[in-house]
Amino acid sequence: MAVGQPGLDYQFISKALTDLEKTCWYMEFDGARYRFKTEPSINKIVADETDNYTKAVAKQELAARIKNYYAEKHFKPVFFPEGPESVDDDTGKPKLVIIHFDSETVNASQSQAYDDPPVLVDRIYQKAGAQQAFRINQNNLIFLVANANEVAPMIEQARKYKALAALTDKERLKDFTKEQREELKNRAAAAELDLKVRVASAYRHLFYPSGEAGAVAGLAQHVLPPQDVGQINNTNQQDLLLQVLSELGKTLTSQDKPLAAAYAQSKIWTGTKEEMTTEEFRQAFCQKRVLPILFDPEQVKETIKEGVQKGLWVYYNGQKAFTRDNAAGLMVQLTPGHKLYTREKALRDGILERPKPAQPATGGGGTTGPKPPKQVCPLCGQNPCVCLNSGGGEGYFHEKKPLVAAGVPNKAFADLRDLCEKEKVEALASLTIKLKDIKSVQAVALMLPQYQKQNPVIEQDFTVELPDGSLELKFSGGWQNYREVKNFTERLAKSARETYVETRLTFEYPEPVSPQGEELAKMNESLNTFKVEKIEIEAKETKDE
Repeated sequence: MAVGQPGLDYQFISKALTDLEKTCWYMEFDGARYRFKTEPSINKIVADETDNYTKAVAKQELAARIKNYYAEKHFKPVFFPEGPESVDDDTGKPKLVIIHFDSETVNASQSQAYDDPPVLVDRIYQKAGAQQAFRINQNNLIFLVANANEVAPMIEQARKYKALAALTDKERLKDFTKEQREELKNRAAAAELDLKVRVASAYRHLFYPSGEAGAVAGLAQHVLPPQDVGQINNTNQQDLLLQVLSELGKTLTSQDKPLAAAYAQSKIWTGTKEEMTTEEFRQAFCQKRVLPILFDPEQVKETIKEGVQKGLWVYYNGQKAFTRDNAAGLMVQLTPGHKLYTREKALRDGILERPKPAQPATGGGGTTGPKPPKQVCPLCGQNPCVCLNSGGGEGYFHEKKPLVAAGVPNKAFADLRDLCEKEKVEALASLTIKLKDIKSVQAVALMLPQYQKQNPVIEQDFTVELPDGSLELKFSGGWQNYREVKNFTERLAKSARETYVETRLTFEYPEPVSPQGEELAKMNESLNTFKVEKIEIEAKETKDE
């Protein structure tokens, strides 16, 4: 009462005394009053016992506890690697790489999403094996790193836990009164939980693969949220990591919606690839940072089946080909022996049969008109075609393959000119430019108005994954209508979780143009001016009938 004054909240007195009791060595509360004793309190006993345990012993205990708290469940844990050689580069179960708190930590100020990752994390993420080869399966591992400010309290709590565990040994308890035994047991139980809380509070810096533009060296950072005691005590800490990654849109589990086939095609089926095994398709999820981390291979099977149903690819099991026409009973398998093909490749390889052309009808009265000139295959010059695996008969001939080139505009047009020279193509009747990244599509939209007189046909497949749904849109038409569609899709893309877009611009030339001529040179220059990054060109020597 000596310090009492108006306005003082006396409820704090009780709390202050309680906190004092927890720290004083010779003060105790007997249920009625506080008093000082000549005998040491539990606090003194615990403090003396804690002095028997060095930091080295505490660190050994922490290592064992961390391995227990993050035991294998959703991820295969890799504890305390010393370098890239400690972390396998494979397409098996996703890996959780936990960095030892003595090896690397993250400062409290380094908590932004795109801060540089610790040096050891970056080395392991970029390299693999003793030879330090480039790590291929970068999308199949995540990292957990301790906060520098939390390491010392975590070690001190481990020392205290070791002390209380020793004091509550059956033989040691005999040296204490009944009240002291109960107090020590309660403190030991609390110390074990507090240790888990300290570990969870320290290991809050999650680094995960990301295809976003701002990710540093392909890694983004997320600071894990604080957990309440109930969450920490009753769960494997891997559950929290999976939940956080799911909220970030970075998981593909049995609970997630299968990845849209069109989006998967845009990220996996890149360049001029015409075939891949279903196992390679699955492995792409372990390699490409723009894709979610795969936890359930059944999801890949659903995506492949959707792609077959939508005509994006042909599935071949070694005996039978499946297309959109017979996909109802398809059972997808992920093996090196089951393959996906583009339709064109499947036709060329004889996996699919080409439809036979209809026979011309005869005139009335049993007479026929003049016979049309005999057609021949433009590749072999014969009718019937004698090309390898043609599968054709009388009246069947191959279509002449379009000329295809891909890359940055300068490279793509240079390759097209070289192809034309090789195939002795002197003039082109049409040119199709394909774009598969949103930035290039937006750049070309700025370029198109200057080509209105040529009236290009614009086709676009647009798929967007929104936070609360998805949308698929297909467009085919001219510039005036596309302008309205463009404004709509660009607005959607800004709020999208994932966006897939493929745009095709087809220019038909009334008078065929030279591959070396001014027309294509101006097109190349325009694409460079508007900073289009990558294109695919398909040119045809003759117009489609």
